[in-house]
Amino acid sequence: PPVAGSKGADGAPAGYNYQAESPDEGALVSAASKNFDFQVSGRDSNGVKLSVVSPSLLQDDSVVEGLKNGMVSPRSIAAETAADKVPVSGKVPKESDGDKVRTETWSILAVNKFDSDRKRMSVLVRSPEELGSIPMLLCKGADSSMLCEGVCDGFEKLMTGNETAGEVIQKHLDSPRRSKKQPRQPSDGIDQLDLGDRPGSMDEDEQDDWESATLLGIQSHLGEFAKEGLRTLVLGVRILTNDECTDWLTKFKTAASSIKNREEKLTNVAYEIERNLHIVGATAIEDKLQRGVPETISTLEKAGIKLWVLTGDKRETAIEIGYSTHVLTDKMHLTEVADGSAERVRTILAMEFMRLIKMGKLKKYQKASLNAGEQSRTTSDRRFEFNKKRRACRRSL
Repeated sequence: PPVAGSKGADGAPAGYNYQAESPDEGALVSAASKNFDFQVSGRDSNGVKLSVVSPSLLQDDSVVEGLKNGMVSPRSIAAETAADKVPVSGKVPKESDGDKVRTETWSILAVNKFDSDRKRMSVLVRSPEELGSIPMLLCKGADSSMLCEGVCDGFEKLMTGNETAGEVIQKHLDSPRRSKKQPRQPSDGIDQLDLGDRPGSMDEDEQDDWESATLLGIQSHLGEFAKEGLRTLVLGVRILTNDECTDWLTKFKTAASSIKNREEKLTNVAYEIERNLHIVGATAIEDKLQRGVPETISTLEKAGIKLWVLTGDKRETAIEIGYSTHVLTDKMHLTEVADGSAERVRTILAMEFMRLIKMGKLKKYQKASLNAGEQSRTTSDRRFEFNKKRRACRRSL
């Protein structure tokens, strides 16, 4: 296969090395270059430069126009390309025509930095002029902050609470919206973008089914990755109109230049744009421990030092990492106090409290100790009453 420029060991252009703020970012950029020939070749005041071999759907004018006016959505493109039904007019170069490496410059318009409340970060970019100059939001974050209502487009198709995948699928199939298909309204005379009416194209119900299966698959994979101790991220994208982009950038610049409550205002404008995201997929990366970490933690435990770990990982990931670092051992009893109502949390803690009492771990709360304490208090009370009466007799004499 063609190679997007000469590469070093980590996929960077020959003679250079990638420097990333986190191991996750470094691994993803490196894999994109080495495995998929999307190489980050530089960055300047104009934006991020990519060396690319593969053709782009944004090279088709009808797709660009459809994305700009809302006739084509990221979901419809993803569904049809996944099914090898490309919703384009045939203007995109074929793979065999893409041997030539081209350079794309993606403009960085704004960056919404990660914070502990949102648990995600995003960047507003604009595609190169030759790819339609489309503004889009690229977002990544924890699954708990990405696969949630208001943020994830298609949230109702996800498993929540105690629902099973079968129950979710049945609920989706019974949805009344499936029987009330709304016809698309052509705009500016571009009827060819009505994908549901084209031979071989997916209709709305088929796209819904594909989206439901994809989101449930992502949820399943995230659980598997977490159990292996991998650090996971969910990726999403949102296409904006030029008016939406301009209006939001005005708010962003106002918040960024504020003197009072600047961080709070930036968080609020980030919440405003990080919604209705089309979920692209998920990543899982192994974060290897530094040498000697498990042995050090084991030694601390032998010395009687209690160790607490605060982490932002998924619960399954945290447990797996706990065992690999020897914070948790097979001899320990693991109690999971997950999110829930206050009554449920109290019940779990009460059950654990009783378990420890029965095992003899909390001897002062056992029945024998309580009875002994009651007898001790009774004897003490009697002695107090006796001394009180004796002092009264002395005063009377």
